[in-house]
Amino acid sequence: MHPLLTKLKDQFPDAVLGVREEGPYQDLVAQVEPAAVPEVARFLHDDPAMSFDMLSDILSVDYPEDKDRFEVIYLLKSLPRNHRLRLKAAFRKTARPFRRSRPSGKAPTSSSARSMT
Repeated sequence: MHPLLTKLKDQFPDAVLGVREEGPYQDLVAQVEPAAVPEVARFLHDDPAMSFDMLSDILSVDYPEDKDRFEVIYLLKSLPRNHRLRLKAAFRKTARPFRRSRPSGKAPTSSSARSMT
């Protein structure tokens, strides 16, 4: 197993559900708990041995027949270390992983909504 994947698994034993190298170029892939994505991503960015400093793409996949229907895939790149990693998180159909919030934390009133049009 690639040392980067070993370190990631050791750092987040409960959050990392699986790691593997796949394809002809042995691409690095890590499947993590959805709630752990921010913490894992921060570690991948901040740890000097990782240095993932570029988010090249975010993808989503819909698997309508699966229990974990939706998957979000973050394509990360470490320019200084020349590593690439696919960070994946699967969400159940009923999950609400992201909450929208307004900067003030309050819903607009009818008068402010009218003034915005």
